[in-house]
Amino acid sequence: MPTTPEFALPPDHSKVACHSCDKLFELPELRHGQRLRCTRCDSVLTDFSDTGIQRALALSIAGLVLLFSTFFFPMLQIQVRGQTSSINLIDSALMLFTNSNYILGGLVLVFILIVPLVILTAIILLSTCILFDYKNEKLVLLARGFYLIRDWNMVEVYLIGMMVSLTNLMELAEVSLGLSFWALIAFSLTFLSAIYNMDRHVVWSRIKMLLQR
Repeated sequence: MPTTPEFALPPDHSKVACHSCDKLFELPELRHGQRLRCTRCDSVLTDFSDTGIQRALALSIAGLVLLFSTFFFPMLQIQVRGQTSSINLIDSALMLFTNSNYILGGLVLVFILIVPLVILTAIILLSTCILFDYKNEKLVLLARGFYLIRDWNMVEVYLIGMMVSLTNLMELAEVSLGLSFWALIAFSLTFLSAIYNMDRHVVWSRIKMLLQR
C-alpha cells in the first residue's frame, strides 16, 4: 500500500539548514557526543546523543509530575492587614476570568497549561514508541505536530513576568513563596531540557529506521 503524503518522511531529512543563516549542509554520520556547527555563523545545528531520547522521556515524566503539583499546592501566599490568601497556578488564570480579563486568562490557560501538557504528552509518546520499536506510520504525524507546536510554549515568559510582578507586590504586601512556585521553576528547567533532548535530526532518523524495517 503506498505511503500517503501526510505520513511521508521529510524528503530532505539527510540535510540540515542553519536556523540562523539558512546555510544548507549534508548531514554527516555522527557518533555519540558529536556536535555539528555551522561553518558560516557557528550556530549549533545538531547535538547527537545516543541517550538523548531516553533523557527526554525521563524529563517529560518528571515535568508532568512537577506541572500537576502546581495545581494542588499554593504558589504564593499574600498577607495584607492580617488577612492571608493563597493562589496556585490554575487560580492565577481563573482570577483573570473573574476580573473579566478573558483574553489574558485564555492565553495563560493555553500557553502555560494546555500547550506544555500537549508537548510533554507528545514527547512521551514519541520517545516511548522509538525506544520500544513500535512501528506506526502515525509517528510521522506525531513528530510533525510536536516540532510545529514546541516553540509555542511560554512557561519561561510567564515565570519571568511573575518574578517582575513579585518585586512590585512585595512593596505593598507580605508575600511568601509556596511549594508550587519552586515546582514551577523546576518544571520550566525540566521542560526546556526535555525539548532540547528531542533533537530533530536524531528523532527523524530513528523514525525512518523504524518504519523501513
